[in-house]
Amino acid sequence: MNLNQNIIISDETLTAISEKKPVVALETHGLAHGIPYPQNEELARKMENKIIQEGALPAFIAMIKVK
Repeated sequence: MNLNQNIIISDETLTAISEKKPVVALETHGLAHGIPYPQNEELARKMENKIIQEGALPAFIAMIKVK
């Protein structure tokens, strides 16, 4: 879903929010620029799996295009 030209929220996240299910926002800057590959990918997967295991939806946040 496009809220406007700058914010895009996945249908899965919107559904979870509308159903009042827990959503955990994960900022990606540190994963993309602070931790070298492949450790960053491994950490992201571990965080994602732990959040799902605890019953929430992981929602990664990223800046895709800066004007």
